[in-house]
Amino acid sequence: MNGLLVFALTLWLLASSPTLGPRLAASGFGAVAPSSQGGSGAGKQEDAGSASKGTTPSDAGGAGKTRSAQSQSGIDWYPFANAAFLRAQALNRPILLVVSVQWNRDAVHFVNEVLTRPEVVSIIRSRFIPILVDADLRPDIRQRYPGVSWPSMTILNPEGDPLYVPAGEASKPHRMTLELVKPEKLAAFLRESADYFRTRGPKGSILFRSAVLQEMKEENQKKSGPVTGASLEQVAELIRGSVDAVHGGFGRAPKYLVPTAIEACLMFNRLKSDPELLAAAEGALASSNGLIDPVDGGIYRLAAKEDWKMINYEKLLDRNADALESFVDAYRATAKPFYLEGARRIASYVLKTLSLDEGGFAYAQTADLTSRDGGDYYRASAEQRAKLPPPSVLRMTITAPAAHAVRALLRYASVADDPAARERALRGLAFLDEKLYTKGRGIQHAWFGEQGTGPLILEDQLAFVAAHLEAYEQTGAKNHVDTALDVARFVRDNLRDRETGLLGDCIPQHGGPTLLQYAKHNYDENCLAARLFSRLHYLKRDEGLEKVRQEARGEGAVAVEMPGRLRWADVAKHILEGLSPRYQSFGLRSADYGLAVSEYLDGPLWAFLVGDPAQPEARSLLDTAYRLDVPFLMRVVLDPVADLDMINAIGLTHHDRPPALYLAQGGNISRAAISPSEVGPFYKLLHNAPPPAREDKPLQPASGAWLGRPRDGSAGAFSG
Repeated sequence: MNGLLVFALTLWLLASSPTLGPRLAASGFGAVAPSSQGGSGAGKQEDAGSASKGTTPSDAGGAGKTRSAQSQSGIDWYPFANAAFLRAQALNRPILLVVSVQWNRDAVHFVNEVLTRPEVVSIIRSRFIPILVDADLRPDIRQRYPGVSWPSMTILNPEGDPLYVPAGEASKPHRMTLELVKPEKLAAFLRESADYFRTRGPKGSILFRSAVLQEMKEENQKKSGPVTGASLEQVAELIRGSVDAVHGGFGRAPKYLVPTAIEACLMFNRLKSDPELLAAAEGALASSNGLIDPVDGGIYRLAAKEDWKMINYEKLLDRNADALESFVDAYRATAKPFYLEGARRIASYVLKTLSLDEGGFAYAQTADLTSRDGGDYYRASAEQRAKLPPPSVLRMTITAPAAHAVRALLRYASVADDPAARERALRGLAFLDEKLYTKGRGIQHAWFGEQGTGPLILEDQLAFVAAHLEAYEQTGAKNHVDTALDVARFVRDNLRDRETGLLGDCIPQHGGPTLLQYAKHNYDENCLAARLFSRLHYLKRDEGLEKVRQEARGEGAVAVEMPGRLRWADVAKHILEGLSPRYQSFGLRSADYGLAVSEYLDGPLWAFLVGDPAQPEARSLLDTAYRLDVPFLMRVVLDPVADLDMINAIGLTHHDRPPALYLAQGGNISRAAISPSEVGPFYKLLHNAPPPAREDKPLQPASGAWLGRPRDGSAGAFSG
């Protein structure tokens, strides 16, 4: 028996099919165009894309056997649900788990053609229980049964645990993997895997479960360290070490935009005038310009070569949202028209091609179905494209990429003076509110087939909170803060690990496969969560306190600390402490941690608008404030009548004729800016001013709040 057996099977296939089979309905697979490049790393999972009222895990994969899949492939696919595991246990068969995506060429070709070969069908039907999962519908499964590229294929025991190689004298059990398996050897590999499962017998199940438990124990082991500004210097050096000075961008192939690395480079330049890191960010954006479709706009998924060649032509919504924010941020930092034009080309694509009539956003557009490398359509001129059918748009709304697109479009609208983009973004957010959000219960993963589906995923909750906070800063509508707070409370109270302080990626299952009984503490999601909780701290410091009225004594409301309900600053601090010992191991991705630490320690520049942002003069002031080149900005809209107490508490010199904009930082408050031309000069005066003298307490801008840092126990600027 070959000693290399698979649990994450990686295939790079050179051939593609011009005609794909009918939709694999229950597993979420359709007859869509394959992804772009074969044989070039096109299916690599390093950028798996987005993974999204009231469902069970089986809802994401279908309610029973996938009969349409059987008629198309000869394989009787099951969804990832109890029925499959019960069937496997009854027959004592291993499970073949295929985790794939609809937008990747290699993945679609593998499912529709490689798995339909007679010798492969025969061994699967006779010796396995096959499960097919759409990774975008079930990101929790994708993360627990990963592969290096699409599709990943894992052999499980009937309980859902992966098979492991027993530990040697100086090693621990590890999952058996085999990469780059040729299609003609697949049947032999599957036969060998089934034999290995049979020979292990009951002892094998004990080994497999103990190996899984050891993996989860190591991942969830409590580690913590201090949160200090010294980590920022270490992050900066890690980013410098990842810069590709020859081809632009970061790291080696494949090449794609790394948004947090670009944001961190710009942040360091803003904090300490670092031209080297500014050049790194600009070099990455200049090199990635070749990934932008010159006709329809939008950015392709990646370049398979280190020199940004061999493009993979899929367009993913989350990739486009990332790129849009990066170009917007670079424009804020440099005021160069090149970046505004890049942002405009990406935003126009999202608005024209990925916007759905019902209000949501499609999560991907595939490569060209009819071409060998997926790029014929995209290499054609506008006149030629008019005569060709466009590649398929996958018309499912997934929460995280859709919410991310909302935030990106709102930010773009502020620098491009594009009210249509702002209106469409807010409509998209309202769609998520209506279709997928339930007060007190978070937001569901995806809207698919006129219903919500998928598990409750941390990534979705965070993206949704971020979108609502951005909507609040741009509109002043308090309902956006209320929704953000509600979902943030859901995350804090249901996804937080009390031992480590970190957030789990989902709510663990009771029973079923061992891997799904434990949450994963994903690094990038926890970094984003720390940033959002810091923002909530600055906006609403008194979270964690309950106001109760002492009626018997005739007293007013008093604030009482509720056990187990942490303040937002504490939640952010515990996350950052939990990540402190490990962020350096993430290399370039340490940028995520650096951004979170900087915002936690240093606090924002405040922009207080007194007026109605629906009015052109007020909108112009608010958007001008957003264009300031500052590392951390927070905007608050105040009604001159309803919020008069807050205006006075902050210490704003009330202008008789709103709108007026005030900037505040380090205890200083600027004069009222009445016209956009005054915002920049007033910021420079504020930035260069020494902090005011204080006795014991810092400046109190609102309702017991101050413009300070979480580490000092500060209150927030919006206490509601």
